[in-house]
Amino acid sequence: ISTPVGCYGLTDGIIEINHISGGTPPFEYSNNNGLSFQSSNIFNNLPPGLTNFIVRDANGCVNSISDIVDEPAELVITLSSSQVSCFDDCDGSASVDSIFGGLAPYTYSLDGNTFQNSSEFDNLCAGLHNITVKDNNNCLSTNSIIISEPNPVIVTISVNGIYLEATTGFVSYQWLDENGLFILGANSQNYLPSNAGEYYVEVTDQNGCIGVSNTINYIIESLTSESSILSIYPNPTSNWITLETQENIKNDINIINVIGETVYTISKDKFSDNYEMINLSNLPKGSYIIQLINSKSIINHKIIL
Repeated sequence: ISTPVGCYGLTDGIIEINHISGGTPPFEYSNNNGLSFQSSNIFNNLPPGLTNFIVRDANGCVNSISDIVDEPAELVITLSSSQVSCFDDCDGSASVDSIFGGLAPYTYSLDGNTFQNSSEFDNLCAGLHNITVKDNNNCLSTNSIIISEPNPVIVTISVNGIYLEATTGFVSYQWLDENGLFILGANSQNYLPSNAGEYYVEVTDQNGCIGVSNTINYIIESLTSESSILSIYPNPTSNWITLETQENIKNDINIINVIGETVYTISKDKFSDNYEMINLSNLPKGSYIIQLINSKSIINHKIIL
C-alpha cells in the first residue's frame, strides 16, 4: 500500500508491505537490494516513482515486491503586473493570472507576508516582488515579477538674459517663491522675477507626473545697492566701470541690454584677482544689467551708461 508524496518534488512518500501468506515469521524487509533489512514493514520518506523491496522470513527465504509512490502535478503559477504611474510612487499592482496543478482552494502571499484569499496585490512600489501560492494540501509555488517605473521627471532652471528659463517639453509649468507659494500667472516656461528672492518651478509631464526643479536665488540690485558679492562703480558711468567681488567667480559675467540681449561678456578668467576694469565706451548710452551667475545665485545689477 503506497501513500503519495505530499507535494511535487518532496520525498515523503510511504509504502506499507502486508504479508498475505507463506513463509515463516518474523519477516524482515529491505529497500536497498538486501544491503540492510528492517523489522518494520513500513518505509517512510520515499521519493516518487518505483521502489523495489525484498522480504526475508525466519528461514532466510526471500521474495521480492515493488510498488509506486505517486506524485501530484507540479503547482505552477503565472503572474502579471502594472507599473507605477510616476517615479518613486507606490501604486503598482501584481496578480496571479493562472494556476496549474495543486488542489483548490488557493491562498496567496506577497514577499513572505501573511497569506490572503485574493490573488491581487495593490499599492506596490517598483522593484522585485515574490508571490507564493499555497494549495489545499499546503503545497507551495513561488514566482517573481518586477514592477517597473518611469524615469524621474527632471527639470532644471537656466538663465536666458534676465529671465529664468525651465527645461522645455512639459505640459504645464508653475513657478513658486521661496515660501513655496504659487506665483499667480507664472505658468510658462520662462519667468521674469519682479522681486529678489529664491524661486523654483514645478512641472507636469504628459503622464501627469510632477517634477520640481532646484531653487535659485535671484538678486535684483539697483544703482545704490551694495552687494556683498559684487561691487560695481562708478555708477552711472561714462565709459569705464570697475567690478570687484568677494567670491571666486565660476562663470562669465554678462552685460545685458533692456530687451534681454547679451551685448558684452566678461570672461571669468579675468577675475583671478577678484578685480577687473571694463571699458564700455563702445556701447550705446542707456540702462544695462550686469549679470553674475554664481553657485545657486543670480545677481542682476543695474547700471547706467
